[in-house]
Formats: sequence, structure tokens, C-alpha cells
Amino acid sequence: MNVTYSDPGKDSYVSICGAARVVDDLERKKAMWNTAAQAWFPGGPTDPNLALVAVLVAEAEYWDVKSNQAVQIFKMAKAAITGEPPKDMGEHRRVRL
Repeated sequence: MNVTYSDPGKDSYVSICGAARVVDDLERKKAMWNTAAQAWFPGGPTDPNLALVAVLVAEAEYWDVKSNQAVQIFKMAKAAITGEPPKDMGEHRRVRL
């Protein structure tokens, strides 16, 4: 399974890969419940269509871009012309567990 998160306004991105399993835990569903979920699961925490998914993380990767968008576009255009990967696009790390 892959779980991703992005905050485009801050140019921050996270990708997590791992093995997934469905967790059937009514108490945990109740603890995590909020009003925003009500629109998707009108039956509340006991809605039969609601499931919790646990991910055993195998690898995580993140990108944190520090330059503004104009600089990013220039670097990507330069990379497209030269055939070289763009350089200095921000912080990028990969962690394998």
C-alpha cells in the first residue's frame, strides 16, 4: 500500500509504502471519529462501510522544497533541455525500515 500526503502551499510531500491490513476495532473508530467523517459514513463509527487500515511501514520518502516556484520551473526546464536531473530542488530523503 502507498499512503501519501502533500502540502503544495509549502512544497512538502511524504510517501509511505508498506503492507496493509484492515483493523476491526470499534473503540478505535469511536476515538478517531469526527464530524467531517459523518458526510462519508452517515452510520457513524458503526457504519458497515467504515474500515480502519493499518500500514506496516517498509519505506518512507519525503521532499521539502525550499526554492520558490519560478526557480523550480527554471530548474526543471533546464533539466529537460540538458537531459540531466534537476539539481538543488530541496531536501529529499528515503528511509527503509
